[in-house]
Amino acid sequence: MSKILPLFMKVKIHPLFWLVAVPAVLTARFYELILLFLLVFIHEWGHALAASFFSWRVKAILILPFGGLVETDEFGSRPIRQEALVALAGPLQHLWLGGLFLVLHRFSLLSDADHALLQKYNWMIFFFNCLPVYPLDGGKIFYLAAALVSPFFTAFKRTLVSSFVILTILFAAMLFFAPYHFNGWVIALFLYAVLWRTWKNRNYIFLRFLLAKYAGADGAKIGREKGITAKASENMRAVLEKFHLGFRHTVIVKGNGEVLGTFGERELLEAFFTGPFRKTLKDMLK
Repeated sequence: MSKILPLFMKVKIHPLFWLVAVPAVLTARFYELILLFLLVFIHEWGHALAASFFSWRVKAILILPFGGLVETDEFGSRPIRQEALVALAGPLQHLWLGGLFLVLHRFSLLSDADHALLQKYNWMIFFFNCLPVYPLDGGKIFYLAAALVSPFFTAFKRTLVSSFVILTILFAAMLFFAPYHFNGWVIALFLYAVLWRTWKNRNYIFLRFLLAKYAGADGAKIGREKGITAKASENMRAVLEKFHLGFRHTVIVKGNGEVLGTFGERELLEAFFTGPFRKTLKDMLK
């Protein structure tokens, strides 16, 4: 309870929600707006409770027209299992909600019209948030799947690029089939803005990932080790971009066809954070 109550103080209505709310009120669709708000709130509350359970630092719970956004500083700095559970906690709410609406309708506690409307909005929010477009839940799951087989920075960049491509395809389809869909324009422009801002901050997010590894907070365990081969001429940044989420690393330095030395993960991280940015592995071998 001590964790739950402070979360209520962090709930904020995003300006985009009011932008969509005004036309809804003017067209006498206020009731539908309230239902949509409640469904979005429950969706985001699922994320927030999961994040709070893992002691994540939740900065804000934003309510948007199509979903919401739980703002944290934990992306890339927590174990994959935690990030997956937090990402899935939102969509999972729609499963029990769909069942609840069905039961209430069966017992005549929901009219046919209300049941149809609630089910429509419930599954609309569910499927929309499952799209593989960052920062939607589907985009986060796509990133985590990529992080299982690729270095963190590579998986992160691929997620942003693929999200941009998929969003552009969906936006083009909307322009063809429903060019005057106001909510569609609002959602698309918001997602483009988030992708642009995240791409702009990619290096900051990468540094946060490295700091988490340095502090041992990314879930890397003894026994989960991955060897990395690097050339002696490579600088520290290039080597660290090969690091995976959830693994400890041993870097094998090669030059002229032979092994010149090895470095542990922490040794390289200390050298990166305390030494010259352009230091190479060859410099460290001296």
